[in-house]
Amino acid sequence: MPNQTKTASRRQEIRAKRRKKEQQQRLFILIGIVGAVLILILVIGIPYYRQANAPVDEFVRITPQSRPSEDGTSLGDPNAKVKVEVFEDFRCSGCMSYSQRIEPLIIQDYVQNGKVVYIFRQYPFLDDKTTSKDSDRAAMGSMCAAEQNRFWDFHDLLYANLTSESAQYSNKKLVAFAKSLELDTTAFSACLEENRFQNLIDEDLALGQERNVNATPTIFVNGQEVKSEVTNQIPSYDQIKAAIEAALASSGN
Repeated sequence: MPNQTKTASRRQEIRAKRRKKEQQQRLFILIGIVGAVLILILVIGIPYYRQANAPVDEFVRITPQSRPSEDGTSLGDPNAKVKVEVFEDFRCSGCMSYSQRIEPLIIQDYVQNGKVVYIFRQYPFLDDKTTSKDSDRAAMGSMCAAEQNRFWDFHDLLYANLTSESAQYSNKKLVAFAKSLELDTTAFSACLEENRFQNLIDEDLALGQERNVNATPTIFVNGQEVKSEVTNQIPSYDQIKAAIEAALASSGN
């Protein structure tokens, strides 16, 4: 009988230790999960904290430039035989490079003389899987600037201030951009809050999807995509120029 009692006691002790070990393991797992959640919150939250507390007046200013026949998001003669369309996302560093290096050459050589109408197409897709929505806000800000005939200056301002940091285009920052261009900030703010031009942005997005746009910038000349000879690279000015010249030749110009 004493041996049976000792055996039962031993089993209870083993069970108790097992339960304690399982409880400790569950506690460690819970602590790990809580820790991971806190780290995730910090990773996501810090950029927004910085954005919310960053002085909105600290940004690169631009000198507005004169462009030929500005009309909303287009430049040049709307009746030109050749149409160049460029799908861009204001969070895209490749778009910034294209806009600063190649776009001015197209305007100088073909838009200024009336041979080409040049159209910017909104394609804010880089923030689709993020919570920052900078691409969408920047697109809307540029359209609200277009309402006051300043799309292209706002376009330059957005790219001049593009960095790799996420969550940088808050509505407050966009209004500060508008103020620096001496826009009517009350009207601009109302436009932002209403998402007034979402339908036009959605039209550009739908057009891009119809044309299988999956990267920015993507350039079309009379509806034909100009592709780089190098995979995942922006077409060079010479490649775009060749496409424009071919379109001009086929149109009799």
